[in-house]
Amino acid sequence: MASTASKIPKAGKASQANPPPPGKKRPTSRDGNQKPSKVPKTSSGPDQPGDPSNFGTFVRTNLTETRLAGYLGFDCTSQLRAFLLTWPVLDAVVTFHQNTTNHFNGVMEMILNHEEVLAAEILNPQAGEQGDEADEEEDSLEGEKAATKRVIAKSLLKLEIAIREMGTNDPAENRIQFDRATAEFKKIFHKDVPEEVANLPIVLPALGPLENETRMESINRCLQLTRHFLHDIQFQGKTKRTSKSNPKGTAKGKPTWRLRFATLGRVTRKAEVPVASIPSFMRWVESEPITQDQLAKQVAERLDESPLLSRVDMKIVWDKEILTDDRDFLISELKKVKAKDMPSEYFSKPSHDIRLFTSKRQLRQMLRQMFLCPPVRLDPCVMKLIGKGAKRHLSVNINRERWDSVVAELKNPAYSEFELTVQFDAWNEASGEDYPEDIVLLPELEYLITDDSAEPDVSGTLHSDEEQSLAASAISGMIFSGRVSIR
Repeated sequence: MASTASKIPKAGKASQANPPPPGKKRPTSRDGNQKPSKVPKTSSGPDQPGDPSNFGTFVRTNLTETRLAGYLGFDCTSQLRAFLLTWPVLDAVVTFHQNTTNHFNGVMEMILNHEEVLAAEILNPQAGEQGDEADEEEDSLEGEKAATKRVIAKSLLKLEIAIREMGTNDPAENRIQFDRATAEFKKIFHKDVPEEVANLPIVLPALGPLENETRMESINRCLQLTRHFLHDIQFQGKTKRTSKSNPKGTAKGKPTWRLRFATLGRVTRKAEVPVASIPSFMRWVESEPITQDQLAKQVAERLDESPLLSRVDMKIVWDKEILTDDRDFLISELKKVKAKDMPSEYFSKPSHDIRLFTSKRQLRQMLRQMFLCPPVRLDPCVMKLIGKGAKRHLSVNINRERWDSVVAELKNPAYSEFELTVQFDAWNEASGEDYPEDIVLLPELEYLITDDSAEPDVSGTLHSDEEQSLAASAISGMIFSGRVSIR
C-alpha cells in the first residue's frame, strides 16, 4: 500500500486565458477553429520578481545566452558556459532529455504545492515509485504526463541541491562527480566535454531567492538554465527553406555546441553581460538614506556580532575597460578627471573596513570619497568582488547580491585575499536626482584599518563615551590591509 504522502493530486485545467472583449468574436482559422489570442512576450527584464500565483510573470530568457547569464547573476558568458558544464547541470540536462515535456507551468505548480512530498521522494525514491503505481484512477495518458512532470520537478530540486553541494565539496569529490557525469552525458548525447573544463574556477550562480523574491524564483532559474543548455546541445543550426529537390533544407550556421562548448577556448571566450540583459528587479537601486543614529546602531550591532575578524588583504581596482551604456560621455568625463588629479595609485589601503558596513550605500560612498568623485560627478555603477584562497575562488557581482551575503563571504576564512573591482560612470544630471554627497560614514570605521604605528584621527563626531568605546573595541579587534590601483 502506497503512502498517502507520496500522492500528488492532478491540477485542474486552466480557464480560458485572454477572452475577447464583449461584442467581439475571436478570429477563426480556415478550418473554423478560433485562433488563440496573441499574448505579449515576456520582457527579458520584468519590473518585479515572479508571482507564484501566475507563473507567466517569471523571467523567460528565451534561449538568449546573455539574458540567462544576467538572470543567474553572472558577469560574462564565459562564467555561464563553464558552469553549464559542471556535474549538477550535466545530470539535470540528461534527465530533461529523457523526459520531454512542454508543461513547465505544471511542473512549477507541482513544486509550489508539493515540495515537501517531492523532497521526501528524493531522499526515498522507492516511496515515489510506489505512489505512482498506486494511482490507478488516472487514465494512461494523464498518468504519463503527471509522471513526467513529477520527474522534471524532482530533477529541478535535485539540481538546486547539487549546485549548493558542489560549492562546499572538496575539489577531488567534484572531479569524481564530473568524470561520472561527463561519461553519462557522452553516452546520451554523443558529445565530448573538454576535460580541461574540470580545472576551471567555477563561479556559482545567484540562485536566490534574492531580496523581494519568492522561493519559486530559485526554481525558475534552475528551469531556465536547464532548458537553455538542452537547446544548446540539440540545436544544429538554422535551416534554409526546403524545396522538392531538397526536402530537408540546407543547414545554415554552426551547431551551438560547437560554437560554445566544443573546446576550452570556446568555453572561456568572454563577453560581458550588458545591463539591458539583467532583469530590472535585479539591478542595483540606491536605497533610502538613513540617519546618523540609525547607522551608528547598525554598526554597533555588527561589531557585537563579530568583534574579532582575521587579517585579509584587499586591493581596489578601477576597471576602465568594461563598456558602459554611454561610453563616449564617460570618456569625456574622464578627461575632466585627469585635469583634476583624480587618484591613481597613491592609496596604501582602503579607507574603511567594508566588513563592518551595513549596506552597499556605504561602500559606494567610500569609493566616491577615495576616488574624489564628487567634483567630477562620477559614480560607481558596477562593483565586483574576487576572493582567492588556497582551495577556493570567489566571484561576486555586488550589485546583484544581498549585502549580508557579501559580508559573509568577506568573513569566510577560506579566502585570504580579495580584489574589489569598480567601474565608474558619469552621473546623469538629466535624471533630476541630486548627486549623493550627504552619506555619512561613521568616523570609528576609519580606525579599523589604521596602521598599528599610526595615530587615529580623532577629529569627527565622537560625542559620547559609548561611541568612543565602540571605536576602541573596533581598533583592538580588527586588522585589515590593502591597496588601491587603476587598471
